[in-house]
Amino acid sequence: MAVTLKDYFILHGKATGKPRIVKPFHNLMFRKVTECALGRLPSGAQNLAICIPPRHTKTFTGRDAVSFFLGMFPDANFILTSYSQDLATENLIAIRNAIQEEWNEKLFGKLFDKSCLSKADQFTTIQGGKVYAASVTASLTGFGAGLKRDTFGGFILIDDPLKASNARSETERENVNRWFTETLLSRRNSDKTPIILIMQRLHKYDLIHHLKEHYKSEWEFLEIPALDENNNPLWPETISYETLMKLKEIDPATFWAQYMQEPIIEGGNLIKSKWFKYYERLPTIRRVFITADTAQKTKEANDFTCFSAWATDFTNVYHLDSWLGKWEAPELRRKAIEFWEHTKKICPSLMPNAMYVEDKISGTGLIQELTRESAIPVIGIKRHKDKVLRTLDILPYIESGRVFLFQGAKYGVNPQLLGECEAFSKDMSHKHDDFVDTLIDALVQSIAGQAISVYDVL
Repeated sequence: MAVTLKDYFILHGKATGKPRIVKPFHNLMFRKVTECALGRLPSGAQNLAICIPPRHTKTFTGRDAVSFFLGMFPDANFILTSYSQDLATENLIAIRNAIQEEWNEKLFGKLFDKSCLSKADQFTTIQGGKVYAASVTASLTGFGAGLKRDTFGGFILIDDPLKASNARSETERENVNRWFTETLLSRRNSDKTPIILIMQRLHKYDLIHHLKEHYKSEWEFLEIPALDENNNPLWPETISYETLMKLKEIDPATFWAQYMQEPIIEGGNLIKSKWFKYYERLPTIRRVFITADTAQKTKEANDFTCFSAWATDFTNVYHLDSWLGKWEAPELRRKAIEFWEHTKKICPSLMPNAMYVEDKISGTGLIQELTRESAIPVIGIKRHKDKVLRTLDILPYIESGRVFLFQGAKYGVNPQLLGECEAFSKDMSHKHDDFVDTLIDALVQSIAGQAISVYDVL
């Protein structure tokens, strides 16, 4: 009878007297790991990165994948890595112990005996297979994964390359990224040797970001959030919806990174993400409108254009959605019209009554084109204070919990918007503030409009 990685995972749990629960996301991981190991990922990518919340059996899955494929191909070569040598060694010992168990030998035959090399950081099989364990950033000189043949020959397993407590250190993150490029890639005995990475996201610029930026075509990314698109918890027996919502309130950065796999950039110099509240259903709304911040140029280094839709009951402001992109005229005009129509569908009970656009550079052209060629009531605004002063003006409204984002876990651009707010700094050293501009405009035009005179409405 053919045995699958899922079968092996379940059998291992039974053998240890600790039966393992298999959820739908487990089935997805087992399938993707198997496809990657055998070179059959539908995307055509060679390597696989799985991003999954903590305590969701990522380490067990990685260990069992090595044990299973070592049983299927006992002469294969594997490298195990993790952020610490202790964890990498622990994984190696667990694999070595598993392949010596009676239940494992019934499946695959004898793989290990006293004649095999066995050290703290490595072991061999009777058939010549090798498993080596090392910490991330360690030297791997003399060791390789995979074999120079067309059939499976082993893989590299990376289990949590960055320690959570080190994630805020740019030096630590760069060390991991540099080690991957300069050391780990050279440890493949064949260009066909796959790499399987299983981790929780810890920072916007962690190893996953590095892979997406420099090696995207070579990798398939399986991102499994703790809440699905319907706000149901991935594994409620492990972490409940209520616990996740409490974490979201107390520590948004951890919630979005480790649990939702959507890290935000922390800063908190002015606007803290924990100040935002969340809604599942809109209350009785009195007004819907749009604010737009148009970019001056569309080159890579320049800002985005941001369209944001808002609703207000004249007490609180509710973010409906945002679009960010780099568009030149006439595409900018088309996007503005499309976003207007999109907003009408979001809140069909109340039509948007205005689109506010700064009357400057590309915004001036957009105002003129929309006025001439559409029925959208577009209103030009002028900003008389610098961005930091305008932010300080509206800060009390955010801090008092009067700005609400949609609760849907994967909805829209919430992580990106929160990250931008967290990164916003007084010295203007942040990269982007396009959403912050539309947020300021929204508060001025709604709850704060009568209290502060930031703009002249043309």
